[in-house]
Amino acid sequence: MKFVLLFQCAKILKKSSHGSIGLNIMTIANSLPFSHFLCMMKQGIGLLLTLGMHCSCLLAQEYHAVDYGRTGQIPALLQDYAAYEDDISGEAEAGWIRWMGASTAPERSSPLPLGFTISIGGTNYTHVRAASNGYITFDTSAPVAPILGAATLPLSALPSPSLYFGGLYLSGSNDRLLYRTVGTAPNRALWIKWYSASGPIPGNTYTYAAAVIMENGTLWTGLMHTGSTASTYKAPELSFGFQLSASKAFQMEGSPAITADSGMYGPGASDNRYTAYIPGAQSAWDAQWIEVPKRIYATRGKTALLEARMANVGSRSFANVELEYRLKGQAGSVKQTVFVSLDSLNRVGALRDTLPSFADTGIYELEVRFSSLDGNIPTASGPVMLDLILDQGKRLPRRGLVEMQTASWCATCPAYFQQIQELESKHQAVSLFHHVGDGMAHDSFKNLGSETVPAFAVNGTFSLQADTAAWI
Repeated sequence: MKFVLLFQCAKILKKSSHGSIGLNIMTIANSLPFSHFLCMMKQGIGLLLTLGMHCSCLLAQEYHAVDYGRTGQIPALLQDYAAYEDDISGEAEAGWIRWMGASTAPERSSPLPLGFTISIGGTNYTHVRAASNGYITFDTSAPVAPILGAATLPLSALPSPSLYFGGLYLSGSNDRLLYRTVGTAPNRALWIKWYSASGPIPGNTYTYAAAVIMENGTLWTGLMHTGSTASTYKAPELSFGFQLSASKAFQMEGSPAITADSGMYGPGASDNRYTAYIPGAQSAWDAQWIEVPKRIYATRGKTALLEARMANVGSRSFANVELEYRLKGQAGSVKQTVFVSLDSLNRVGALRDTLPSFADTGIYELEVRFSSLDGNIPTASGPVMLDLILDQGKRLPRRGLVEMQTASWCATCPAYFQQIQELESKHQAVSLFHHVGDGMAHDSFKNLGSETVPAFAVNGTFSLQADTAAWI
């Protein structure tokens, strides 16, 4: 009897960080009479419970952040939850429920039921509460914090845990907070949208942003559209993130000074930015899509290329990526290995791969995922979707459209102008130059699938480099 109790006690401690304590208990207790041993067990049971709770709490406290950049679409891990991309990211209000309106002073909302239970830091939560001055907290009993602005997390005045949207303030007459629940158990998610949120001074800036709370414990902050209506343009400065505790927090890339000048040109998904806050430690082998085209036009029988960019978000370098292509709704898939060198955390690399060939013309909806990184399985990266459109022609249409994304400050862009002029003269192509990030940029322009300059598109097919031989 003594041995069984003793063994179970030591086994529990051995699995924790207190394994040496377990071995000492085994050594000491073996020399005691059974009556003394039972007394020791009664006194020690409280210690066991305390240690067990301590260990589980430490494990539950762990989170890591993954910044998804601007992939040109909602991140893959969110695609199952977002029924309509523009509805989530743009200015739509239909289908959403109004939660909170504008206020002249910092105010708290009423508690909002999640519709499920989420565990953060070892504590279960069933409700959240919003504050008009830019945060959503799981601590529904905390008083409203003062205006904290675009600050660096963690903040002692901010209740924890909270999703932070510093720089936003529901102060304008058109400002409001909306919500909707999507998905089914055990994969439900609560979406909360900051709709046309102003800054502390109403009237000149507006921002559309989102918080996503997933039933599996993953949290998101998303920045969709921000700008200014002032005659003298002044973009708001923003700081988004997740404060787990008073000493532990994560922030979206660019915080505490994210501005519209960072590439947030307009509504729609092409320039959106998301950051995920995921329970557990970051995997050593992981990567994320950074820029991906939404559709690729190609001629049947001719090579079609996927050109995209990815980032290393793990701690291990890798040089080869195996991509898996799968037709939507079909079981079979094609795996291909492509070289891309990503030797450090957050390093971004370009990826260029030949797409699988198909016999018939038409529109193929492809799911593309990272299958392995140098033979190791990535963990947090989901698939992206793109359309491969095959036509019958052997050459570009007689008057093809060549688009170039450029900027006045781009030192390498002029070198490509001559190549495009040659296409105009030899193949009667029409050229169109889009400016981004300078005085000639226009808010109505939605980028070519990338924030990079220079970038190109021929008849809608995106390319990161001027490959005129492949265009004709």
